[in-house]
This record gives sequence, structure tokens and C-alpha cells, in this order.
Amino acid sequence: MSSYDFFLAHAEPDAAAAEQLYRHLPGETHVFNDDRFLNELHQGLTSTQWQIRGQCALALSRIDGMNAHAALRRSYPQAGATQERILAALGLLSLGQELPGDPKLRRLRTDLARDSHQYMRLVMKDILKVLSTCQHPQATDIAAAWEGIYSEAADY
Repeated sequence: MSSYDFFLAHAEPDAAAAEQLYRHLPGETHVFNDDRFLNELHQGLTSTQWQIRGQCALALSRIDGMNAHAALRRSYPQAGATQERILAALGLLSLGQELPGDPKLRRLRTDLARDSHQYMRLVMKDILKVLSTCQHPQATDIAAAWEGIYSEAADY
């Protein structure tokens, strides 16, 4: 995995549509609900690059489900970069799990306020998708608050 510049692990339910959308992005690896990449995703949690660690955390929750729970509970508090921590949080929330040390999502709110409006469109889409569909009682309000901001963000 060290040879990848950026490991983008969006596990989309409709692989054909997702591949059509993302195929123009050279040099990136995309994971589409394909458990053949589980070992690489688990290895990605220990990468030296925070982008890889964060994307792998979210992808593992989507592909491996509750089997990834223990790894995600370890990776969330170890996350150093804001976006990495957000993606690890989304992974846990998508599994219906509470965030360690952040049951009311205060840290997540603070992290989102830092610079999430400048993230790539696909990351903003992931944030909204997970927050609007997870079971946490405050998550849908957070998603609603960010939806308008993200809709005005640069599209890249």
C-alpha cells in the first residue's frame, strides 16, 4: 500500500455506477463492496498517511461490517488528523456504535467545523450519507446543518 499516493476506499452499493463515476481518477484505488481488499484495508489502518487510514476505516465499516468493529474502536482514538478522525467516526456510527469518549458527538461537531467544507465532494457526500442514516439521535441534525454548507462548496 505504500506505493499508492492516495487510497480512496468508497464502498458504494452499486459498483457499476460507482466505477463509471470514479474511473476518470488515475492512480487511485477504489473499493466497491469487494471483500477481496479486506487485508489491504486492515493494513491501511496502520499507514503512515492519514488519508489512507481514514478512508480505510470508513471502507472497512461498509465492507466488513461488525467484523471491523474492534479495529475501528482502536483507530478512532489514535486518529491524528481531523479528516481521519471524522472518517473513523463515520465508520463507527455507520455500525451503530457510540464514539469512544464522544457520546454526544461534540468532538465530531468541532472536527466538522474546522474545514470539512473544503473536503473533496465525495468525502462531504460520505459525511452527509452516514450522519443522515445512522441511528445516533443527534446525527441527523448535524447532517441537516451541514447539507446547505456542503451544497455551496467547490465541486472537486
